[in-house]
Amino acid sequence: MQVAVPMISRIAPDRDLLELDLIESEHKRLRWTAWFAANRLPAPSPHGNRFDHSFMAIAAAVDGLGVTLESTRLAEREIARGQLVAPLAGVAEDVSYVGHYLVYPPIAKPRQAVQRFVAWIARELELAPAGS
Repeated sequence: MQVAVPMISRIAPDRDLLELDLIESEHKRLRWTAWFAANRLPAPSPHGNRFDHSFMAIAAAVDGLGVTLESTRLAEREIARGQLVAPLAGVAEDVSYVGHYLVYPPIAKPRQAVQRFVAWIARELELAPAGS
């Protein structure tokens, strides 16, 4: 989801995003080109800051340096504090991907500790347990 400071909470995807700096995280699969494609809009030439960590991109958005395309889970603290808003929520299509996997050897599956951890992480991420 795209997040920005509250003062740019009302933006038009087809017009305003072309004029704002678009912040990206280098190691994320979420890219502005994919967001524009999902919204059937021509992607502008890259403009804006690029950071190697999500927390830096989020901090740049908090500092008013532009709009970043980040996980709401990673930016939940800033959103809860009112430092960031999702200006296009409900107006534009979000892009998403599965970026993390829980991997363990098959021999570990019956272990109670592994089963408890899998159940806990599924609850924390609001995922359906495996096999449901």
